[in-house]
Amino acid sequence: MGVGTDAEHLPHVLGRFDKVDQARNRDNVSTPLGSAIAKLIIEAHGGLIAVESQIGVGNTFIMTVPLFG
Repeated sequence: MGVGTDAEHLPHVLGRFDKVDQARNRDNVSTPLGSAIAKLIIEAHGGLIAVESQIGVGNTFIMTVPLFG
């Protein structure tokens, strides 16, 4: 079971320097840099990334990239 992200923080999850209160869950310490890097790579390839969250369940990341043929 995941932690999820509060609605007020959700718009910032994919940002480069976003910080969420780690006191809420000290056992699951992570940095948001990976999400920001993923966003840059996906957008560089013409794709989109979004995140949905449910408190107590976790976050779901949705990514789309165009097919190149």
